[in-house]
Formats: sequence, structure tokens, C-alpha cells
Amino acid sequence: MLYKTFLTIIALIFGIHFYKNQYPSDFDLIISQISDGLQKNKTLNPYLPLVSRLLYNAIYVYSLFQVGLNKTIQFCIPYIQEGSKRVTGLMSKSTPTPIITTNKLITNSLVTSEYDLVLIKSFTNDMIILDKVPDNLHNIKYEISDIRFLALYLKNKEQTHIIDLFNKDINYYVVDNIFDSKFFKYYLKNVLNISMDNDKLFSYTLELMDQNVAMVYLNETQSIVIKKDSYSITNETKEVQKETEKELEEDVQNEIEKELEEESEPKVIIEKSFDTECIYY
Repeated sequence: MLYKTFLTIIALIFGIHFYKNQYPSDFDLIISQISDGLQKNKTLNPYLPLVSRLLYNAIYVYSLFQVGLNKTIQFCIPYIQEGSKRVTGLMSKSTPTPIITTNKLITNSLVTSEYDLVLIKSFTNDMIILDKVPDNLHNIKYEISDIRFLALYLKNKEQTHIIDLFNKDINYYVVDNIFDSKFFKYYLKNVLNISMDNDKLFSYTLELMDQNVAMVYLNETQSIVIKKDSYSITNETKEVQKETEKELEEDVQNEIEKELEEESEPKVIIEKSFDTECIYY
């Protein structure tokens, strides 16, 4: 009985949050009407402090259960055999088909192309996100993050999609995992089975309620980077600009080194005259 009551309270909290995000104006109107009704109702006025305390205690108990569940998961993970890893998702830069998905074990000799997105899933259902295929697929070390977002919504083409980063089948909360436009494009197409036009710009907005119940709003130019006990937001435009500047600096440095090498090498010039052959260094 207590277990069902607890689940009902949890479902009610998430249901209210979902309705608030989908219909904010209607939600504010309903809250305003309920507040006015309670304040005008003389019969219920003596019980308002009690109701407030009950709601506060319910949120507090929910937070305790969430912390306890996270600690239990972290305690159990080291005792689970990691097993071998499987490459489950590849997004190629050169092929016209942007995403290739397979559940077969791929040996290093078969993976030769460059990819925008590499997803590697262990037998413990942890998903590691990389930007290239590692040298050794059988010995990948990773660390599970302690955070869990309360909610994550992606809005694209006037449609709202729930992004589930943790469930019984998959866990994306791995340290250094990056949730960017390439990842969300993969998620919509392969997880939610939503058809997408690869020739059109993939624009969207994200609405995130983090582990501290703080609301964060993002767009396709920003990325979420998972840390051990936190997360960070990066701007892809700035990162690309930095990467381009770094590549230009490396090219210039290589050209300078090449010129220095050419100048340091002895130059041999053979000059022939009528009666002698001279070699100049």
C-alpha cells in the first residue's frame, strides 16, 4: 500500500511538471485559480500550513530516495562484469547514409573510416560516446557519472520529444559523454524512429531540468558534457572556431619547420666549366 502511494506521488509530480512544460499559460491560470480559491475558503484556511508541510516533506522524501538509489547503483556497478564492448552506432562523414547501426562485434581491422559519432555499448548497458573508433574495442575504460537529470525535452518542428538518458536498457550518464546535435539526431532517428531530412538544417531547442531542479534552456549550437558529479555547457560554434584556429596554427608551424629543414640541409650545386667541375655546399 505504501509502495503504491509513493509511486502515485512520484507520477503526480512528473505529471504536473510535464503539463507545466506543455501548457505553461494554462498551468499558471489553474494555479492562480486554486490559490485564490484556497485563500477565499475560510474552512480550509486553518489547514493550509499542514498541507504546505506535507508537500515539503513529500519532496524531501523523494530527494532522499533518489540519492539512495544513485548510491545503490554505484555500489553494484563494480561487481558486475563489464564484458566486451559493442559498437552500436556509427555516423559516417563520407557516406551518404549518415547513420549505420549494428549489434555485431566489430574487429579493429574492419573499422577504417572516420566518423562523427561512435556509440559503444557494454554488456552492462552503459553507452560510451566517442568521436572516433578506439584502437582497442575490448579494453575501453570509462566511469559512470553520479548525476541524473530530472527531465530533458527536445523541441523540433513544433513537436516535443522526451529524451530518456537512463532506463533499464541503457545508461548514457558516462563521464565525458557529449550530448550535441549529432547525438540528438542519432537519438531521434534510431531510438525514437523519427524520419529526418538530412539535407535540411537540424535546428531544435532543449529544455533541461537538472539534478538540482534548475531549468536550463539550450539550442543546437550548444552541447552538454557529462562530468562525474556535475555537467557543463559548451558552445559548438566557439569550439569549432578554436579547433580551426588550432589547425591553422599547426599548419603554419609545419610550414615553418619545413622551411627551416630545407634551409638547414646542404645544398649541392654542380657547375661545369671547360676544364674543371666544382661542387658548392
